[in-house]
Amino acid sequence: MNHSHCNVEHFHGQAIMSILSEVFQPYHSQIAEALELSELRLGRWKVPDSDYHWLMYFWQVAIMPAFDGMGLMTIIHTQRFDDSGELGRGKWKGLFAIPNRERQELKEIAVATIPNDALWAELNQIDLTENTSGYSLDGINYHLAIKTNEFAAEFTFDNPESLWLKRVERALLHQMERIAKTSQSQAAHEYLAMWKNYAER
Repeated sequence: MNHSHCNVEHFHGQAIMSILSEVFQPYHSQIAEALELSELRLGRWKVPDSDYHWLMYFWQVAIMPAFDGMGLMTIIHTQRFDDSGELGRGKWKGLFAIPNRERQELKEIAVATIPNDALWAELNQIDLTENTSGYSLDGINYHLAIKTNEFAAEFTFDNPESLWLKRVERALLHQMERIAKTSQSQAAHEYLAMWKNYAER
């Protein structure tokens, strides 16, 4: 049995360590290329056929269902620099990918522009004191890593039962729905259907 739980680590002013290095790092070059970045890092970027943009923050999640393959999702938030150096309106882009962990490469990639970040609002409601006693036989595990100019943080949780973790899971699913719909990726739609089965158990 898997007990619903959450582990949180916070690294102020440092790079995200364990999750990014172990789960995401092997695929960062492919993820960055798909998002039209030379590398996945905060700061100013020259967007092809456009102006400079500032990558304000990004987050990544590894979706790890007990009896199915892992999926990866990355959301980036950029703001445009105009000629005066002022930041303009924000823009979000999402990526879903299915990794081949043996070959350490992505075998399916779906990218889409999304209107906003549903997860960001939920992170303002984090309640680490809430605890439940629920159990699940067929579980799903999440590894979530967040990077901004102010901080880097990561946490893991599985079989969410508490109200705020359920909201986080719903926000993740919502972002996935947007990516699947906008990209029209068959692989993303199929993974989303499987993921929902776990979330609804």
